[in-house]
Amino acid sequence: MTVTFCNKKLQELYVKGFSDDYIDVPKKVLDDFLVGIEMAGSASNMKDLDFPPFKNLLQDDGTCTLFLYNGWKINLSIEFADEGNNVKVISLTNKNMGV
Repeated sequence: MTVTFCNKKLQELYVKGFSDDYIDVPKKVLDDFLVGIEMAGSASNMKDLDFPPFKNLLQDDGTCTLFLYNGWKINLSIEFADEGNNVKVISLTNKNMGV
């Protein structure tokens, strides 16, 4: 699995578990964020990402929105490959906070 990020703060959140731009991310959301990325890396298709507690929605532009806990969601781009998926993390947002 290869993971890339649209911005350095998302990468910092993934690598370190915290980031100045995401200080209000609850522990449960951070855990779901990490699990969601790992699931995307090991999935063989989009259906693999659609089971409780997660739900995914394929977007018109080909990206996938993975719904997490309490209104949070990750937007990902996934290229499925036998030798390991390429996952690009586009955003982590919360409908209530505008993050």
